Amino acid sequence: MRTELLGNRYEPLEVVGSGGEGRVLRALDRQHDRLVALKVRSAPTGSARGELLREARILLSLEPHASLPMVRDDFFHEEEYVIVLDWIEGTDLGGLLEGQGTPGLPPSTVLRSLAQAAEALTFLHGHDPPVVHGDVKPANLVLTEHGRIVVVDFGIASTGDGVARAGTPGFVAPEVAAGEPPTRASDIFSLAMTAFTLLTGSPPRGGTPE
Repeated sequence: MRTELLGNRYEPLEVVGSGGEGRVLRALDRQHDRLVALKVRSAPTGSARGELLREARILLSLEPHASLPMVRDDFFHEEEYVIVLDWIEGTDLGGLLEGQGTPGLPPSTVLRSLAQAAEALTFLHGHDPPVVHGDVKPANLVLTEHGRIVVVDFGIASTGDGVARAGTPGFVAPEVAAGEPPTRASDIFSLAMTAFTLLTGSPPRGGTPE
């Protein structure tokens, strides 16, 4: 883990996730002395940077929502692009399922969690232009100490305008897995797969919960 400050203020503490779309770091905002999440993506070319900036403008324009982290900042660092979001302290439902699933979680817990996640997606999909999360899964639903579900990891959020994105096997919609861009409908598919996984303990088609 590199220790120099990113953006002249963010101190990386640990890598908390990685995949084809980049990696997520937990970091300390030295300017405001608070924890943040850094979503880091490759941005080697001018066209790629323009697309990332266009998406970031939309995310930065979102109004606050109780089940979504706020996007606070964005910047380029060498050949990477970094989006800064609130760090959400809590337990993701993938980890909760692994530790407490018997094999699934209690239906009342699942339904309450899904309702709050659905509220967040409805908010995103109702934005002009609509924002598609693109990677809805148990690991991206965090249960806070106050009992609230927060939908995290907007690293591949998009406006569904024809740009293909990666998803997570077992949760990604078939058309997205085949190379089509994510849509509001594909988010709903992923939410349904998440519901199945949380209730039964494993996703359809024999995948592994993440």
